[in-house]
Amino acid sequence: MTTPSDTPFGSVDSAQVQFQHLERALDAHHAIRGRGDAQQRTVGFSVAKHTAPNSPTVTGATLSPKLRQASGGDAQDDAAVSLAPALSLPAQMQPSEGAAAPSKGPPANLPPKLVLSKAERRELQERQRAAKASGGAAPAGGKPAQGGGKQQSVASEKGASEAPPVAKQHDTADATRLRKQRLLERTDVQKAVALFAHLPQYEREKSISLPLQHASQIHPTVAKLGLQYAEGVIQGANARCVAMLNAFKEVIRDYHTPPAKALNRDLESKLRPQIQYLVDCRPMGINMGNAIKWLKARIAKLPPHLSESTAKEILSSEIDNFINERITLAIAAISALGASKIAHGDVIITYGCAHVVEDILISAHRAGVEFKVVVLDARPHWEGRALWRRLVAAHLDVSYAGMHALSYAMRAATKVLMGAHACLSNGAVVSRAGSALVALCASRANVPVLICCETYKFAERVMLDSICANELGDPDDLVTVRPSRPAATFDQEHPSADALTTGAALPLSTRAQQSEGEDGSANVLSSLSDWRDVPSLRLLNLTYDVTPCELVTMVISEVGMTPPTSIPVIIREYRQDTTTIR
Repeated sequence: MTTPSDTPFGSVDSAQVQFQHLERALDAHHAIRGRGDAQQRTVGFSVAKHTAPNSPTVTGATLSPKLRQASGGDAQDDAAVSLAPALSLPAQMQPSEGAAAPSKGPPANLPPKLVLSKAERRELQERQRAAKASGGAAPAGGKPAQGGGKQQSVASEKGASEAPPVAKQHDTADATRLRKQRLLERTDVQKAVALFAHLPQYEREKSISLPLQHASQIHPTVAKLGLQYAEGVIQGANARCVAMLNAFKEVIRDYHTPPAKALNRDLESKLRPQIQYLVDCRPMGINMGNAIKWLKARIAKLPPHLSESTAKEILSSEIDNFINERITLAIAAISALGASKIAHGDVIITYGCAHVVEDILISAHRAGVEFKVVVLDARPHWEGRALWRRLVAAHLDVSYAGMHALSYAMRAATKVLMGAHACLSNGAVVSRAGSALVALCASRANVPVLICCETYKFAERVMLDSICANELGDPDDLVTVRPSRPAATFDQEHPSADALTTGAALPLSTRAQQSEGEDGSANVLSSLSDWRDVPSLRLLNLTYDVTPCELVTMVISEVGMTPPTSIPVIIREYRQDTTTIR
């Protein structure tokens, strides 16, 4: 066994042997002295272990008699062991005067850690996000926002009078990016509902002007179509989509490929401002988004060796085929399938105005089936009136009622037949606001709900509510109760049916105040005409709602009648035709 006397002083082996002896001695000392000296032993050993090799080391001569006995020495002295004279530290490792002795465990001066509940942690995170979005420091209890100091310095240079922007609820980076991509200079609504502030909503304007820097990018046909969208001249999902595709045909026809560029790559970049302009005029529907993705996929798949004229003819022909097969013929197929589900004596309830539902009802009537129809309608557009007039002209037995008569009309109903704006992969149906209420009432009354929807409206997305994605209509539309015709031939004792429908049969004392609209027609206004002057009042005009899958019995499409849970299968089968550009 190697001893300190066998190794030269200051060598590496000598230091190792001395460390081994010191460790055994400290272990023996710890067993004798107990836990009272455990802290001193830890400090002494850690300092000795980290001493530099060329610094003064502990030798057998500097050990106390007790340590020499533990390390194999001849001394039998039982004097107390003192580590202070046994160690010689370098100058930079000497403890400073007045320094507190190191202790084991956390410092005593730290504040106790706060235990926050789940709600408190969520509130703290929201305050941190709000502080980060406003460019200030994070609130107490959280981390400071990144870049907060730089933003604060910039804000201080601009002046303290400018208040930081307030973070809106559900305000995301996507919503901010979409605002920056606008081509039209439109005025955002002033009294917006905070829960739906992430959705675009504009004030009603008499004219929409396109900036000069973007005017050359927009095709005249697309510019005209956007104004029709904004004014509500073109209504309906299918009508808007067909008009958009026909406008894109004009864009493709007038397109010329620049030198040193390929049509299948440059044409898509020319369509982007056209699409953005239409979105600025009115938010795009899900079916229109699917049609745009289909068109982009067809453009990308064009062979590069084709001439410009041939490629444009192919695209125009495929657009016509899409309109004919996926919309026109699909409606005809749905009409035939839906008419086969109507039996003698049925009472059909429909809501709003859907062209495919109208075709189903007229087809069943022409087939000789005797049934009754109840058209339910609601504000603000009263779309069901147009359907009611056309069904009456086709000699059907039709009744017209408002949404307040839903539960009464549902007592005699045998089927509910409605259209759809889109069908989602989780089986939910996006349709006109109020459709979910009709489906819920029908489900409680055990009345089957049949949804008529073309497959090009099927979307590979999921929606659980109508808050995250929706379209906000003009809140002033809720102020106008109903359009009123001039009551020159009004007979109060014997009012006509037309007068009852338009509201002219109401006495002037029971009617609201009348005002003249922009088109010269009279509008009956409610007591909300001055709602903008009330600071705490805001109006919300939602366009669509989401009907859960559990409330839908069957979805009728051109591929057949399937449960709503089979929508993902149909989407997968049509994936080749609805290829998306990712």
